[in-house]
Amino acid sequence: MLRQARRCAPLWACLAACGPAPPIDVGTDFAQDDIDTNLEQAASPESLIPSVSGSLASPDIPPMCREGFEPCGGLLAGRWIVEDTCNSETTNRKALQIWGQTFMPLDTSACGDSVQSVRSRWEGMLSFEDGIAIDTRLRHDMIEMNLSRSCLNATFGVNIQAEKVPAVCATLTKGQTSCTAVGGMCACSSRRQKEVSYSGIYAVIGKQVLIRSGPGMPYETFDYCVQGDRLLWREPISARFVVLRREGAVPDETDPDVLR
Repeated sequence: MLRQARRCAPLWACLAACGPAPPIDVGTDFAQDDIDTNLEQAASPESLIPSVSGSLASPDIPPMCREGFEPCGGLLAGRWIVEDTCNSETTNRKALQIWGQTFMPLDTSACGDSVQSVRSRWEGMLSFEDGIAIDTRLRHDMIEMNLSRSCLNATFGVNIQAEKVPAVCATLTKGQTSCTAVGGMCACSSRRQKEVSYSGIYAVIGKQVLIRSGPGMPYETFDYCVQGDRLLWREPISARFVVLRREGAVPDETDPDVLR
């Protein structure tokens, strides 16, 4: 069972004290604890994010995203600017439920279908120079939710009358979250962003790059594929991947094949 929402009363005190939980892992769409404890029946976290099939791809999908992701390696040395985010929308019901719990958190029984969609977009740059990898990207997330009276009542442990819904929606509107009363519920949109500022030594091993932030630190492994002046870069255990464009000419250097 997914963990239960906190109970607070009255509602106004809860809205002030029970703010959004800490952001979930922006690289995978899921909090790792949720993966370990709540999704044991799933084949893998990646299976909860739909992949793109070339034959069924919408014409609106960028060309580099249509064929899906296959690691192929290649020369990383140089600077790369984010161009597109592939598989940017999360629609799997279990994944959306986890997002809802992490964001508010929502009652698991009454709010199972409250989160309608989560869309994510990356921008920024990756650079690989002189054996050093630097990640200076920014991820933008947009969360769409429809919070019914039963969902709000169960989440906050109150009994909201129908005529009070607009006032509740107004109370939920704060910061990057905007809620409007529509059809007896709160239709909410929430934006957030997280900046990545990371650097470390790197080494290319086959079709993967290993990055370590310092001596004795564990290294992270990323799958990637260089196709001409484009780099396809996948976050760990995620079906989402990013398309980056090489900035400038191909440098006259090779990627290290051993972590120093």
